Amino acid sequence: MEDKAAAFAEHLAATTAQREAAQTARAAASELAADPKENVDAFVEQFDASLERIRADIAGAGEGPASDVAAAAASHFDVLMARHAEQNELLSAATGFLPPYQQRSRQQALAALRDDVAKARAAVLPKKKFSFRSKRAAKAAPAAVGAGGAAAAAAAAAGAGGAAPAADAAAAAGAPAPGAFVEARSLGGGRYSGASAMGAEIDSAFSVCGEQKERVIVRAPGSIDGHDFTITDVSDCAIYLLDVIGAMHIKRVRNCRIVIGAVRGSVHLAEVNGCVLCLACRQLRFHDSADTTVELRCASRPIVEECKELRFGPYGASFGARDGMLEAAGLAQLPDLGADVQDFLWLRQTHSPNWRMMSDEEAAACSDERDEAAFALAPAAATQ
Repeated sequence: MEDKAAAFAEHLAATTAQREAAQTARAAASELAADPKENVDAFVEQFDASLERIRADIAGAGEGPASDVAAAAASHFDVLMARHAEQNELLSAATGFLPPYQQRSRQQALAALRDDVAKARAAVLPKKKFSFRSKRAAKAAPAAVGAGGAAAAAAAAAGAGGAAPAADAAAAAGAPAPGAFVEARSLGGGRYSGASAMGAEIDSAFSVCGEQKERVIVRAPGSIDGHDFTITDVSDCAIYLLDVIGAMHIKRVRNCRIVIGAVRGSVHLAEVNGCVLCLACRQLRFHDSADTTVELRCASRPIVEECKELRFGPYGASFGARDGMLEAAGLAQLPDLGADVQDFLWLRQTHSPNWRMMSDEEAAACSDERDEAAFALAPAAATQ
């Protein structure tokens, strides 16, 4: 009797082991055949391989006859950055299943690749030096900040210096030419009570950086034209980037108002303190920042990490060309998930104490007296 019981137990154990082995094999086969967008190992492998292919193609910009390099290099680097943006979007879409450490590692890899592309571009296409065409004429043309201030100053500068350049003539007519750069400085006590407008060469670096303080800077429609843009080491400024941008990078910024038209890809922010931001983008990531208000339209869940006292509200910029920029950036038809913020370092089930949504009264109070003059440079016709 005991022999039969032992034999039955042995048979049962063998059958159970075979069943478990078959289940394990089926699970392994299913995992291998799974969509890489839902499989961590497969996603990471394909993502890293794509970044390596982009890195390998960086050197292609310097190939060919010297006379052809300059003509082809800009297009080559634009393609590389478009591929970079695609990988950025894939990583954003994978936040639902990728572990946090994998996300951070891939973000660092993307940042390193972006820097490599920028260095290669600078080597092949040296940046043009920034210079004003007529400092005396610009200083002789102060005007009040308002809807017509920039145009009036441009007209005065033209009268003082003879025939106005084409961009200045367009600005005087009320429609700045693509590439126009308008700078308004504060005129006493740190308050923006007046402005001086001047035509300048296009800044090929697509950046505002370098210990700048107490300035109003406006980039009109067409001046950025889909390129990446960087703002670093700026304080007490008002910056209006009224154009479509590829990707946006903001770092070490304090007590600034920054308004951005539309960003096709991602916005990365670090060390941003005491600021008010107004922007529309596909992806937003906040690091090591505090006491900042964000009027946001975002096609994916915003991500914050090591931040505190962040306030979010709806995208409220109201210049005429706004809707056209959203269309051009591919954001108009995408959902707005700007209110669904994800705090990577808050793992509890309760709401993160590091961010909150603004009340309607707080959102209504985010407008600024400098907006009117800047928004006048981006009428609806600017995107038609």
